[in-house]
Amino acid sequence: MIGEKIIKIMSEIEPIEKTEVDEEKNYKFAKSEEIIEMVNPLLVKYKVIILPVKVTNFSTQGNKVFLTMKYQFIDVEDKNKDCIEVEIPGSGFDEKGRAVYAALTRSI
Repeated sequence: MIGEKIIKIMSEIEPIEKTEVDEEKNYKFAKSEEIIEMVNPLLVKYKVIILPVKVTNFSTQGNKVFLTMKYQFIDVEDKNKDCIEVEIPGSGFDEKGRAVYAALTRSI
């Protein structure tokens, strides 16, 4: 069952140090690469995949992009492919046209 697998994965995740700093907003955050590096082996171990399904909300304000991404967490061992869907908001700001990519990264 996908819920049980997610609980197992969550129980094995270690705290990740927030090493990056957003100077403009004055806060620290963990690098997405470090989060992925920790979670990927656990997804493989418990045979869970995460699939992006669709962008459910999208808006812009100048160089800022706001979106909500829907993901499915799927138990690949379950013959019915038991899954849980979640929607995660993200936002991005970039003067070089990469705001959408920043927003997608933050919705992971």
